[in-house]
Amino acid sequence: LSALRKGRANIIVAPCHSGKTTAAHAIMEHHARSPGNVLYLIDTRAGKDSLLLRENAQKCTEAWVHLYDPHWWGDRPDRVNFAVMTYHQFGHALRQESTFLIGIDLIICDEIHSLVKYAGIEASTNEQEDLLNTPDEQVCCKQALESLGRLSSLDMGGPMIVMLTATPNAITRKFGAMGVPYACLDYYGKVHEDDTRQRIYYNSFIDVISGINGKTLIY
Repeated sequence: LSALRKGRANIIVAPCHSGKTTAAHAIMEHHARSPGNVLYLIDTRAGKDSLLLRENAQKCTEAWVHLYDPHWWGDRPDRVNFAVMTYHQFGHALRQESTFLIGIDLIICDEIHSLVKYAGIEASTNEQEDLLNTPDEQVCCKQALESLGRLSSLDMGGPMIVMLTATPNAITRKFGAMGVPYACLDYYGKVHEDDTRQRIYYNSFIDVISGINGKTLIY
């Protein structure tokens, strides 16, 4: 907690299923004046719904979990508690009205590597391509990524930016190109993680398919 700083992107790197999202509770309690000053961003609607359901199950309900209304873009009302948004929602909201960020102390970005992918940067050879031909989700995610970069650079008056990922290379490459200050807090080998019974390394997914016998579930 003491290693987190304003004025940079704090990228927490840890294995899958090692408790990054759970650690967000401690970060919120330590670095936000109240639950109402926290914005939690996540990559998918399924992940957002899962987070809300899980926190409800843990009885962290009205105190800090609030399903953000995507159809309302005005000033951030006092009644709003901890807001959970997808990156797509966040980018769309910023394009409409950015005043909902007023008073936010802390932005937690879960699965931040997915934002780079959703912004189309990993697959794009020309980031200046015509936005008229770009899907809405990609435009909004680009807006979200650029805005998080700017917010990360604010050491005075800006929110604390904490990013969670198991694979930081995509976001560190992008922030390096953008000149965004960041620090990777690497917890590989320092925290426990769920055991994997069998790990398969491959160069091409075709190699995996060709080696399958019988019924297999791949996700």
